[in-house]
Order: sequence, then structure tokens, then C-alpha cells
Amino acid sequence: MKQINLFSIVALIAILFSSCGSSVTEFTVKNESTDFDGDLYGYLEVVDGSYKASMVGSDLKLNVKLKAVQPLGENVEFDEIRAELLDESGMPLSGVGTFYISKGLWAASSDNDKVDNALKKGSGEFAVQLIYSSWGACSDKEALKIASKDAKSFSITSKTRELSSNSSSSSSSSSSSSYSDDDDDDDDDDEPVTKKSSGKNWDKVLADYESYTDKYIQLLKKANSGDMSAMTEYVSMLEKAQSLQESLSDADDEMTPAQLQKFMKIQQKLINAASNL
Repeated sequence: MKQINLFSIVALIAILFSSCGSSVTEFTVKNESTDFDGDLYGYLEVVDGSYKASMVGSDLKLNVKLKAVQPLGENVEFDEIRAELLDESGMPLSGVGTFYISKGLWAASSDNDKVDNALKKGSGEFAVQLIYSSWGACSDKEALKIASKDAKSFSITSKTRELSSNSSSSSSSSSSSSYSDDDDDDDDDDEPVTKKSSGKNWDKVLADYESYTDKYIQLLKKANSGDMSAMTEYVSMLEKAQSLQESLSDADDEMTPAQLQKFMKIQQKLINAASNL
């Protein structure tokens, strides 16, 4: 299987400088409900109120205040929080993406720390910024135009994940205690942890790869909108690309079929983002 050369693709940033303007700079929406959907239901809530979304540099961001209700279990952590804009009838805005905070290679550490600390404590209010994702949807500026006219509220959904260290310990313990059974189950595609000989945690590598891809797309949009600050992130992107390229070099030889399918899907996302600009 031919793999993406991340190092070469990132080089496109250097030539993507054209600008377009927009008179709309912000809009305000209310939370549809205080409840979270998904894994963090009952752990986090949205503080009832009106919230502003605006352009920060070339990124569209939504400011939201959250409240911790109870502590999250020790073996899990939040993975992703997403906000979806809704029209006056409570339906998602057509063609508009979602706002997110997520863990991974390009996590926004300050906001992630706020969420982690609140979930550990199990109480208290805190403010975060959710970044707009245009994957499969319109650009930040186009979303701003649409939302300023049609967005009335937003809903929140969430996911958690097992802590990597615990997952690794569990996998190692299981392997040592039932070696003969594992030998007989090599074709079990439902097992999420790689059973190959390298010992590499492919679930973690794929999570990092997907987070890198999302950040790369954001950076491409910066460059494409004429934001010169994109160039200051260029060297760091190249370094991350080279590191990931090395981690993914033997992907098709060691991943499970399910992991390989996810890997190819992320690759396609990156190809589409580069070719559509």
C-alpha cells in the first residue's frame, strides 16, 4: 500500500497565500440544553446562557462555559467534546461543521487541562474555546456568514477514552496469562489493541495521526486565507510530519484490518484537504 508522504504535503503551506474578506466578525447562540450527549453525560454540563463565536486569527472559535457535576473514573479521560450549531427549529445547520476540543498530538493544552482538572475534581465552572472544524463542510468564514444569520442554539456531544497506560497494562497482563488462547484468536478483528510483534500501540498512533491531520487542515486554511502566522508553525509541522511518517512506515504490515481501514480513511481526509485548496 502506498502511503502519504506527510513531509511533502506540509510543504504546500508555503505557497497557499491568497486572501478574501468578510464583514461579519461574530455571532451569538444559546445552549439548547445544559446536558451533554455521549460519554460525559452526567459528568459535565453547559452553564445556561448566550455564547459568542468569533474569528480568532483565521480560526472560528466558540466560547462556552462548562460545569463539572461529578468526578470521572480513574481509568478514563475525556477524548473529545463537540458543539453543533442548530437553527430555530433545532436542526443542524446544513453544510456547517462542528466546534471541538480533542485530545491527541495537536491538543489545545490549556483547554484540555481545564476539562481534565474539572473532571478530576468533579465540581466547578470553567470557560473553554471550541475550534471550528471544516472537514466535510464549509470554511470558517463561510460558516461564520451562515451562522450569523441562521444559528440560534447549539448542542454538545462527547466521547471518553481509556488511559493509554491502563490499556497497555491490561493488554500485557492478558497476553502473559493466556498465551495459548491469544495464539488461537489471531483472526479476531474485534480486538482494538494490535496483536503484532512490534508492541507498538497502533490505536495511540492513529489517534495522534488523526489529530495531526485536523491541525494540518486548520493550518492549510490559515495559509489559504492569507494569514502569515501559518509560516511560524511551518517548521513545527514538518518536524511532526517526519516523526509520524516514521511511526507509520510499517503500518500496513502490523495493523489489524480495522486499524488499517481507519488509517486509510485518515489518509484520504488529508489528500482531500490538500486537493480542494
